[in-house]
Amino acid sequence: MSDPQPGKLFIGGLNWDTTTEKLEERFAEYGTVVDCVIMKDKFTNQPRGFGFVTLEDPAVAERLAAER
Repeated sequence: MSDPQPGKLFIGGLNWDTTTEKLEERFAEYGTVVDCVIMKDKFTNQPRGFGFVTLEDPAVAERLAAER
């Protein structure tokens, strides 16, 4: 079965002060970021402590996930 979104990483344990810009900047060190989102509560709009980063090169994402 193929990965529906190659290069997409789950990022957990985020500090509530983390912004999308900071998260994208951090992962841009490894390659081109095509998408970056921090999940928020739909009622309070407060960050939920996790998000997703999609890197252009799926091999880089796989390497980062393996290093975890």
